[in-house]
Amino acid sequence: MKFSFSLLTLFSGNILVNAFPALDPSHLEGLTPEKLDAAIRSVNELKQSKRFLVDVNKPIDITGKHAFQAPKGKDQRGPCPGLNALANHGYISRDGVTSFVEVVAAINQVMGMGTELALVLGIMGTVWTGNPLSLDPGFSIGGPAIGPDNILGNLLGLLGDPRGLQGSHNWIESDSSLTRDDLYVTGDAWTMNMTLFRDIHDRADENGVISMDLLADQAARRWEYSVAHNPNFYYGPVTGMVSRNAGYFFLGRLLSNHTAEHPDGILTQEVFRKFFGVYEGDNGTFEYRKGHETIPENWYRKPIEYGLVPLNLDIVSWVMKHPVLGSIGGNTGTVNSFTGVDLGNVTGGVINVTSLLENNNLLCFVFEVLKTFLPNSLSGLLATLEVPIKLLVAYHIQVSKMSNSIDTRKIKSTLTYHDAVAKGERLLSLTVADVASGPSQSQFQDCRDLEEWGWGTFTLASTGSYPSGDLIQALSTNPKSFPPNILTVGKLTLHEDTVTVDDKTYPATMGQIQSVFNAKAGILLAECNTTPMAMMNPCRNIDPETLVAGLPKLRYWSDVAFLQWKSLAPPTEQAQIPELKIVVRYAILNLDTRAVCNTILASLRRRRQEKAKPGVSYDNWFPRWPGTSFPIASEEAKALCGTPNGTGVLWLLAQHKVGLGCKTVDKVKMFYRDENAIGLSGVPTLIFYLKDVAESLDIERVKSVVANDGLES
Repeated sequence: MKFSFSLLTLFSGNILVNAFPALDPSHLEGLTPEKLDAAIRSVNELKQSKRFLVDVNKPIDITGKHAFQAPKGKDQRGPCPGLNALANHGYISRDGVTSFVEVVAAINQVMGMGTELALVLGIMGTVWTGNPLSLDPGFSIGGPAIGPDNILGNLLGLLGDPRGLQGSHNWIESDSSLTRDDLYVTGDAWTMNMTLFRDIHDRADENGVISMDLLADQAARRWEYSVAHNPNFYYGPVTGMVSRNAGYFFLGRLLSNHTAEHPDGILTQEVFRKFFGVYEGDNGTFEYRKGHETIPENWYRKPIEYGLVPLNLDIVSWVMKHPVLGSIGGNTGTVNSFTGVDLGNVTGGVINVTSLLENNNLLCFVFEVLKTFLPNSLSGLLATLEVPIKLLVAYHIQVSKMSNSIDTRKIKSTLTYHDAVAKGERLLSLTVADVASGPSQSQFQDCRDLEEWGWGTFTLASTGSYPSGDLIQALSTNPKSFPPNILTVGKLTLHEDTVTVDDKTYPATMGQIQSVFNAKAGILLAECNTTPMAMMNPCRNIDPETLVAGLPKLRYWSDVAFLQWKSLAPPTEQAQIPELKIVVRYAILNLDTRAVCNTILASLRRRRQEKAKPGVSYDNWFPRWPGTSFPIASEEAKALCGTPNGTGVLWLLAQHKVGLGCKTVDKVKMFYRDENAIGLSGVPTLIFYLKDVAESLDIERVKSVVANDGLES
């Protein structure tokens, strides 16, 4: 959700500066938090309706009321194949005039897009291409529609009439897209160009498969083509680097077919043609039927949602492979005149492409861009943006004030290696202490506590459809018990509700804890985790003690992860909680944890270099799977236990002895993702192997008082 905050802010700043220089931010005052809050509740209700109940183990229904119907009359269809297909199958209004609520629910449930990412797109479509004050009907997926009322009249100048997605060029739809022309070159950026379609379609491998690597290469080729042919080519910090590239990822990640045989998704030429409205004749020729996009038969959606974090990883991965995709700038009136902006100049040298993903640098980079390029006359813009931002992250902070106080130079690791060692030693002692002398036990032992404190849990079924699926299979203590056809349970727990507990109201923070489990093997794999504290303090510029006062007591990863694990047990009082043997902190982005890992990595490299033959360099060496193991007595293991990600594991063991038994860490394994993995190869994963502590536990002596220092992640 931090990333969505960045998207909204930078999207809005860019479009205002370039299209509406005279915009008065007060014109959006009618877009109240109450209206948006009501809309988000409607999204959650609609997702649970029969219309959107989707079994990820079955193909998406395209029969009966969801059978394909070609658009007719004044029905709207536009530049987004996915939205066109949803309309043609009745998952959104068949006339192509959809609402914020409807489109978010549909692309989440049918396409498998993460709710937070769907919210970003829904808000963008409603506020900037439709009717800012009307969340229903909202916006047209094609051109201007008769339905949406323009309550604003002409107060916003060029924004006066709702334009639909066809009017969103260089806003949502952008230059150098996969199958559409640049607007300046042809005057039509929404009709598919069959030459461009065939260019990527015919590059499929001998099995007719279009890979993510192929899409990355095509994205770079299209960028270079636009530079060479479009004198007004524009590639903005969001319209280009984020929005444009996201369109490529949506094809490869969301529209690919996630069958049992291909859990990671497979994008075949046939699936590509179906989603893009291309029909094959008897003689093998192809015909493009505008607006006739379809959901293929036997098409399975992505079982694990594709949200902002995977998108962020994907974008940076492609930028590392093709640096031009991370450019910011454009041609200056002639072809081959691309002039770019150096990120280092914008941020005082603090942030570059390779560091955008670290911690919250992307968010802070956005604010630096705004402060650098936003005219003084639009200084009120940040206050205006508070409304849609509140919708996404339930901020109760003055965003305008926060943006002025951010100093990106302060966004750096604050944990030293030696401090991590000391902290790890202290917490390890708590895991082996008896209950009387050890830390008080957590008050959160009942799975019903999640709902009481505003957390909603969604159970996801996975066959290893993303990198952690392969990892959890490799970690299984009995590989024969975990064949590919046995499902691994995934749970996403989202702090999505404002609740009142003991007469105090706690706002929703949109914190999320996502985990994957193999209960039989005793494996808990944590990924995509952002605690409420991290959500509400993305740039670390708010005093933690001040912040904690407004956060729910059930806010730590250790407590939420425990309740997720406990929920795997059968719903009976006598049921035993599965034995926990391994905890994985997967693809870690936390800056403090990564700093400690980098210190250990540097030491490992030095040791290898000392033994290396002349001419052999280990400067760029990483411990790939199966990684490097450190026994718990080692300094390295203690340091890893003292990182934010490690402390979460140790608090889990120390404060949940009633449910888990007395356990401590036996060893810690560190490895870095394969060079070909999604995202950055320099992202570490930590595996904590557990062992039993010889102690008898007197449950009657357990105190249900929280004693957590708040530094876990």
